[in-house]
Formats: sequence, C-alpha cells, structure tokens
Amino acid sequence: MEADIQRVNAYDDERFSKNVLYQHGAFLVNGKPYEVEVIDKRSAVVRGEDASLYPELIDMFRFYAGHVTRFFDGSGALVRDFPPVDIFKVELEKIQPSQFYVDEDKLAAVNTFLRGPDDIVIPVIPDDGGYISLDGHTRLAAAIDLGYKEVCAFIEEDAGYIHGFVAEARKRGICTPYDMERVTHKEYDVLWNKFCDDYFSREGDGMVRYAAESDFEELARLDCHIFPEELRNAIHLRRVPIIENGGGLAGWLRYNLFWGNIPFMNRLYVLEGKRGQGLGGKLVEFWEAEMKRLGYDQVLTSTLSSEQAQFFYRKHGYVDCGSLLLPGEPLEIFLRKSL
Repeated sequence: MEADIQRVNAYDDERFSKNVLYQHGAFLVNGKPYEVEVIDKRSAVVRGEDASLYPELIDMFRFYAGHVTRFFDGSGALVRDFPPVDIFKVELEKIQPSQFYVDEDKLAAVNTFLRGPDDIVIPVIPDDGGYISLDGHTRLAAAIDLGYKEVCAFIEEDAGYIHGFVAEARKRGICTPYDMERVTHKEYDVLWNKFCDDYFSREGDGMVRYAAESDFEELARLDCHIFPEELRNAIHLRRVPIIENGGGLAGWLRYNLFWGNIPFMNRLYVLEGKRGQGLGGKLVEFWEAEMKRLGYDQVLTSTLSSEQAQFFYRKHGYVDCGSLLLPGEPLEIFLRKSL
C-alpha cells in the first residue's frame, strides 16, 4: 500500500524542528512526523520512523525542490542520489517574477534560515536574455532584504500556463523581484488565490494539473479501477494529473512506482465526448516531463492486446518490453519509454 504523505505548511508545530518548518520540509507520513532538512543547496537529511518510506517522501519533496539531489538518513548514510542539477548564478535584475505578491509572514520565516546567497535556489526557465522564476518568490524578496545582487537557479520544465502569469505581472509593472508587492498573510490569501481561481477558470480548457482533495469525489465516482482510499493516497502523493476542458474534468492519468523505483502508468482515461482533441497526449506529455524532472530515466505502462491503446502508446514513443498472460484474459502488453 502506498504511503499517505501530507506536507505540513504551518510554522509552529512541536513535532518538528523550527528549521524544518521554516524550510517547508515537515511531512506527515501515515500520520507520523517525518522531516527533510536541506543542509546545502544540493543535499538534505531525511528523518522518520520507517526508512522504507523514505523514497516516496523524497519524490514528493523533490516536486518542491528539484535542485536537491542527494539524500542522507540521520546517520549520514546515502539514501538516494539523483543526477546532479546544473545550478548557476543569476542577477536579480534579470529575473522576471511570475508572482505579484510576497507574504510578509512567510518572508519572516524564510529570513530565519538563510545564511548566504547560496541558500537561495530557485527554478527558472529562459526568457529573452533573462529568466522567469517559477517558484521561490519569497526567497527572492529575502535576497533583496539581505542585500544580495544575485541568487542561485536551475532550469526547470516550462509549465505552459506560467506565461499567462508573466503577462499579467508585466501588465502590472512587475518586471523584477524588486517590483513585487508585500502584503499581510491574510491579504495574500485573498489577492493571490482569487487571481489564480479567476485565471484558471478563464484559461482552464486543456490545462493539466495535479488532482486536489476537492477532485476526489468526482474521480472516485468515475475511476472504478482503484479503491477510494488508495485513490485518496495517490492524490496526496501528486500521482493523479487531470486535464480540464469545457469548464470541467475531461480526463486523468494515474501512476505508481513499479519495483518502487520506475514510474508505471496504471490508468489513462479521457471521458467520452472529450476524445479526439489530443487531451490524452497532453496528459502523457505532462506526466513524462514531470517524471524526467523528478530524476527518472524511464517510464512503463501496459495495455491489453485486444485494446487500441497499444497503438496510441507506440505513437508516443513506447516500445514493447514484455507481456503477461492470465487465465481467461487477453495478453497484457508491457511498454517502456526512455526519457
């Protein structure tokens, strides 16, 4: 059974160290506290009761901090080692934010654990001689407060929707981190969340995102190939990308880890009436990009030999890698793709 992993976003919780809380490295795994503490710009220490759950926890942590590639346990033993990410220096003035606001409460927390400019590592994409910041805007504001002129960055996959955010930022005169508006935590929740809700309600057609708890009931009703609690766990682990079209759910993809270390697509489904628009391909492309970003070099899936899906997967670069024959069932074809 997959672990139920939930990130703790509070700054005051006696189960965790203050440093870990301020780094947003506190998690509840099956209801018990686990920590991922960043110790330098490439490394982190993982702590928790059951070391067999560390790989799943690390996968979730790297969704938020893809530059961290080396993970150790509390005794200093190496747990996982991903290919290193190229980290480079970027001048603040060459960074275009995709955010408008800075939460003053979060900024105060971030300022408590920064020791130097190397502690600030943000994901970016190239942009006409400069870079667009995809995340880490609070850390950029902290860099300004501390008098830094440059920060560390690494290239991340281009999230298509981010360009709409950037266009709006530029329209508001926000062209560098120095232009972002500082607001209270309450104001941030209202202003930023309202903008995001309005934006995605306008631009939602064909948009891929990870399912949230609010999507659970609809997915549980439609996906009869998984027990409800397992589906809920998959949502918490960010293993259910969904695509929207026409103002509502149009399809979803669900995956887990084969042998604990190879992403395996269990389910890809587009609703009738939404097919023939390339939505399934968008889901697969999103998933493959995410798996590559998380450090995996291959993905797997399977389909019955009696189904047309095998031709869809081959069209998207998948090749046969095995098969399974169960009594009374058509041949199950396993397919693989290198990333």
